Amino acid sequence: MSETIDGGQPDLRTAYRHLAGYFPGGAVILHEGRVVLANEAFARRTGLALAAVEGQPLAGLAVSEDRERVARSCTEALSAAEGSVGFSMARTGGRMELTLIRIGQGPEAVLLGVAADGRIRDIESGVGEMCHSLSTQLMHVANAKDGIVEELETLRSLAAETDLARNTVWADIQSSLDTYCNGLDHAYRSITAAMRTFNALFASIAKGHPDI
Repeated sequence: MSETIDGGQPDLRTAYRHLAGYFPGGAVILHEGRVVLANEAFARRTGLALAAVEGQPLAGLAVSEDRERVARSCTEALSAAEGSVGFSMARTGGRMELTLIRIGQGPEAVLLGVAADGRIRDIESGVGEMCHSLSTQLMHVANAKDGIVEELETLRSLAAETDLARNTVWADIQSSLDTYCNGLDHAYRSITAAMRTFNALFASIAKGHPDI
């Protein structure tokens, strides 16, 4: 395939180069596990010049302990028409995650490898942390309100048996606590609404279609 791209079919090479340009996180075209074409973003992530990336096996970009698995993943993806592979890069030590998609059939088939966009991963991580934080705050609000309501009901029962029930200070305390509990109710509803929004965003990103 490398001879086909480099020699007999320049239009095919141009088409693949154009295809790779759609993936700013990095993209590569593989034939029999070897890089026949990559875009500049992919090369930058490997820490090598584009000319040094093209022509070598994808497994050669990985640390030694990952190479056998990378080669096997490419073979499996070619057979199944799709797959994925992740490895640590030998040059930079950074992580590369590729989604693999077969293009074509037979001996001329190639794999398009699309690198995960680190920016999306950062957003996904941030949204996940926000969901966790909101969930924690929601639990605190619910526990606070339940505790106050329980104690207030106990005090009201005790006050009803004494002159405290007619004390204006006690009435002010009850009113203030009722107002505070209403505020907690509002906070609970607001946090719940925010959680729904962030959970929906997290699910959207996880599916690979972030609405952002």
